[in-house]
Amino acid sequence: MGLDSYLEGHIYYAAETGHERDGYRVCREHLSLGYWRKHHDLHDCIVEEIAEGVDDCEPLHLTAESLEFLAEGFGESDSKIAAAFQAALAWLKKPEERGVFKNVYYVASW
Repeated sequence: MGLDSYLEGHIYYAAETGHERDGYRVCREHLSLGYWRKHHDLHDCIVEEIAEGVDDCEPLHLTAESLEFLAEGFGESDSKIAAAFQAALAWLKKPEERGVFKNVYYVASW
């Protein structure tokens, strides 16, 4: 076993928006915005700086500010990580139609 880290985008649709799949209304979609295997530096940074030291492997909501912090923090040391967080931030800030809401989460699994 090892550390798997996921950056997920969640899209939520209000009752009057969204679309159907197999005859059912889609209420939420998950997007894969990033994935890292055994990247302990990234995980430790997120736990210490964003989760206030709590490492419980629960999904952690990342705000625009925390995405900016992570992109800047890894900008010089790991450009691929920085690019993933910059792209997630751009996705989060992209305007959506009325009734569509978005969030970004960091999820770790040991």
